[in-house]
Amino acid sequence: MNKQWNNARKSTYFMMAVLCLACTSNPVGDSDISFGKREMSGRVQLENEHSPEGVYVWLEGFDVGTFTTEDGSFTLTLPRGFDDISGVFRVYFYVSNYLLEFVEVAVLDGQFTYGEGALDTGGEMRETVTLRQFLSIKAHVSPETVTRVNNMNVTMTFSLGLQALIDTSTVILPNTIPGFLSSVYFKNTDTGELFIFQGLSFTTKEVLLVGKSTVTREMDISFLRINLPAGKYRFIPYILIRHEAIPAELIDSIALNVLEFGANYPKLPSKQDGGYFEVKE
Repeated sequence: MNKQWNNARKSTYFMMAVLCLACTSNPVGDSDISFGKREMSGRVQLENEHSPEGVYVWLEGFDVGTFTTEDGSFTLTLPRGFDDISGVFRVYFYVSNYLLEFVEVAVLDGQFTYGEGALDTGGEMRETVTLRQFLSIKAHVSPETVTRVNNMNVTMTFSLGLQALIDTSTVILPNTIPGFLSSVYFKNTDTGELFIFQGLSFTTKEVLLVGKSTVTREMDISFLRINLPAGKYRFIPYILIRHEAIPAELIDSIALNVLEFGANYPKLPSKQDGGYFEVKE
């Protein structure tokens, strides 16, 4: 990522911070502006009634990241040892199938400057950040209930539907051949336990240009092959969504090799509808 920030915005906020340090009160009426703070907090909301939980919030320059809680709130804490760092930095808000958003915050000598940029005098973001969805991801499983004793030989169909909600989107299906799904995950919704399944090991991929018409892909799997223990699950397809320019450090900070087909991929935040099924004894 280019670590050279826009000189104009950096100089503007930095000078505002320096000027305020010389003041005993806020010239626009707020009092008790507190400096020397290492925490900022805020709230995020999503379009289309999706839960705001799990949005990844990342601060450039310090490589600090966190995920939002159930109500969309978050807190970022600057690490110690950055007393020589001052400037204006972007706080990014990331979900793979939503448009990337950011706000700018001022940092002086390794600490947030409250009352400047996006932060109020208490270190809270002045406004809630709203993320706009650009790609719909819908999953379906048939049958939705499988009994291990009686249905071990049943064939299960796992379907994926993709639809662009704004402009045409590019979606990559790695490790597959055109027209099919091949690499998927099954996540126990109660325990969080993850099961990884790959139908066949392909070195090819399919690149989909997804428009307003829904594009579907599916795979049929004998339950004998996955042989999941009893529980409630969600089917998660392995797909990569091309996004507008995202700092490479942001993706790298989520988890090690998070874009690869492995245990860390489900940590990549996305908002999927459906895909639930149950395995009974």
